[in-house]
Amino acid sequence: MEDLSYVKPAEPISRFGKDVHERGDRIPKRFSFSTDEKLDDAIQVYLRLKPDTEFSKDGFLSLSEEEKNSLLLKKKSSVSKFSFSYIFKPSASQEEVFLKSTEDNLQDFLNGKNAFIFTYGTSSSGKTFTIQGTKNNPGLIPRIIATIFASLENAIDESYRYCPERSVSVVELTENEMFEKFLLKEKCLTWAKKLVQQHLQKNDDILSFEEIELLYKKSKKLVVDKDDCVFSIWFSFAEIYNEKIYDLFDMHKDVRNPLQLSTDLDKCVFIKGLQHIHVTTLEEAYFLYYYGCYNRSVSFTSLNERSSRSHSIFTVKILGRQKDSNDNCFITSSFSVCDLAGTERFSKTRNHGSRMKESQSINSSFLVLNRCLKIIRENQLRDFKQVVPYRESKLTQLMGTSFTTRDTNLVMIVTVAQSQNLMDETETSLKSSAIATEIKAMIETPVKKKKKMRFSSAFSHLNPGRGVNWNEIVSCNRNIIPSSLPMQDGNLELLKTLEKEKKQRQEAETKLIELEKAHRVEIESLIGEHKYLSDQRDTESVRDKELEASKVQQHEQELASLKKQHEILYEKYMNSRADFLSLQKKLRLLRDDYEQLKAKHEGLESTCEELEDMLDDAKEEVEELQKENKELNEAIIAKDEDLVLKDERISVLELEVEQLEDNLQDNAEERDVYDKLVKALEDSLRNKEDEIKELNDKLVTQSRSYEDEINLLKKKLEGQPYRESRRVKETNAPIIRIQDNSFSDDDNRRTPYIRRSRSAGYRNSFNDSDDPSFLIPVRRKICTSKKKKRRQAKDLESSYYFDDSKDTQEKTFFYCG
Repeated sequence: MEDLSYVKPAEPISRFGKDVHERGDRIPKRFSFSTDEKLDDAIQVYLRLKPDTEFSKDGFLSLSEEEKNSLLLKKKSSVSKFSFSYIFKPSASQEEVFLKSTEDNLQDFLNGKNAFIFTYGTSSSGKTFTIQGTKNNPGLIPRIIATIFASLENAIDESYRYCPERSVSVVELTENEMFEKFLLKEKCLTWAKKLVQQHLQKNDDILSFEEIELLYKKSKKLVVDKDDCVFSIWFSFAEIYNEKIYDLFDMHKDVRNPLQLSTDLDKCVFIKGLQHIHVTTLEEAYFLYYYGCYNRSVSFTSLNERSSRSHSIFTVKILGRQKDSNDNCFITSSFSVCDLAGTERFSKTRNHGSRMKESQSINSSFLVLNRCLKIIRENQLRDFKQVVPYRESKLTQLMGTSFTTRDTNLVMIVTVAQSQNLMDETETSLKSSAIATEIKAMIETPVKKKKKMRFSSAFSHLNPGRGVNWNEIVSCNRNIIPSSLPMQDGNLELLKTLEKEKKQRQEAETKLIELEKAHRVEIESLIGEHKYLSDQRDTESVRDKELEASKVQQHEQELASLKKQHEILYEKYMNSRADFLSLQKKLRLLRDDYEQLKAKHEGLESTCEELEDMLDDAKEEVEELQKENKELNEAIIAKDEDLVLKDERISVLELEVEQLEDNLQDNAEERDVYDKLVKALEDSLRNKEDEIKELNDKLVTQSRSYEDEINLLKKKLEGQPYRESRRVKETNAPIIRIQDNSFSDDDNRRTPYIRRSRSAGYRNSFNDSDDPSFLIPVRRKICTSKKKKRRQAKDLESSYYFDDSKDTQEKTFFYCG
């Protein structure tokens, strides 16, 4: 058998205004923008299928193809169909859910009508995700906050003068009370900013303030009926945990005091002692909301890692009044969003200890809620009215006003997940939603009991057994009057009965007279006692008035001193607030400078890393150049050794040439041959000298290029400007000396010498004062003369030996004849 349910769309109500109940002798007034009211508002019931789940034909849940916004629940023996105002598919975004279910109600809220939204479903079906959302998918409450501030951007009242109280009342605060409200807000904000920042670092699912600012910029600005009004915004946040109510804005989380429920003059239930915090900016609203979410009770279960263990109720109240008006006329409206905990079964969650107690409390509150929905629907269908058991649960007590009044838009969002393990719980949720679709908002008129007078109540209390039963007397009279009718027929029995009745009547009258006399006596005595008590009370009242007058004087003096202190503190507060605002601006500037310096520092770090890499490369190049330089030095040394050997060979050849010249003097025929030989030797000598010059030039240019490369590398490493040295160091060539021992000491003659240099070639002769050990013979003939033969060439047997005892760069050859 199919289970059918239908939902009628809610018609908008634009009534705007509440009664204002204030303290003292203030007169409540009504101020409304419009008076259009329509009856029979249905509860709007929406269904949301859990995101990230696929609905297959083989599953127990499927969307109806025949009817729009209908869901089929398939079981083994039957198929049930459930209809809703709208069904959000798994692919539906958070923005779509907000636009379809909340935006119109938010528009009515800004124009004076109340709204109450609550989620309903099993555990881990997506209720908290719908209400709160995540970092990338903000839920209903962040979007509601952003839309409210976007719509009331230029009409927010920052004063603390008027504050909501109870359910729909408004109170005008004194200066001390305004200061206390401000201090409460500042304390909550300091705690909130600290804890929310810590929570943001640990939990990635929370929106940052920058993200909610982007949401605020993208939000649609809703239309407000009156432009000449200013609105003050007030937040409150409570949770019901194990049938105890706690304030989530309470700063002392370790020791939380439970709050109690109470009713106001309009029979509306409210939370007594719940803090209302005045909010003026989007930043304050953001930190306060997530501070309340941080204080909410959540824990790990087998079905959900962060399972809500309590019912939370977040409420936004706005108070609207005309600008520059002293009239105490207000627009009051409230928007409440309730995130209910999920129903659970012990067989599936396996909870124990405190978790099991929490599950029992959650399930009992859902049981009472289902009973209330069922009885409300039955009372609307038949004349006999049952008592709705609102008082059996704290949750239903708070929700009862929304169910029974016409000035509240009630929205129910049912969340389900296609999990075979949760089929029974899902079926229960769908059946409850079917009942809710048939409920219409109605105003219940409570029966007023007559109050007893003070005197009559006191009299009845003093004389409980002496009251006159007037109903019995009237019934007796009614019985007596018809019994006199048979007397016309002459019936004696009837006459006897009539006489008995007369006697009874006379006895009753006498008893009545006696009772009246006794009552009069008691009344007179009570009046005397009353007079005595009133006189005594008057004397006591005079004394009390005197005491009160003295106390009033003391209180007035204390109040004057407190006012002075308050003025001083208020001035200090205003000064400190100005300093605080200036410090905030400086802090923002410093943050901007810090970000810029941080970016520059990161750029410098990257450049430093690049320079370090270049330095490592330069070091490697320097090492390679040093190795090459070392190899070149070794090659130069080898070249020097070759030059020395060549010089030795040249000297030997010169001696041979001299010998040949001596021989040519004796033999003319051989002279031409020797001349040719000498010429050939001289040519080869010149060629050798040219080669030596070229090698020296190459060596000098190569050493200059190596020095330039080394200086460039030093410039890169040290960062100093490079100054090219124009001075070239002259290479010190080894000095060759040859000593001729063929001359005797008797010949007072010295052989002329020259200094041998690699780069300069042969130099001129030195004087006799020069040390001959550092000199070599001049290139011209020294051993023989053209005119006189000193010795024969065949007798010349010259021997040479090498001496390097003086210096490593000086080579000495001695000639021994």
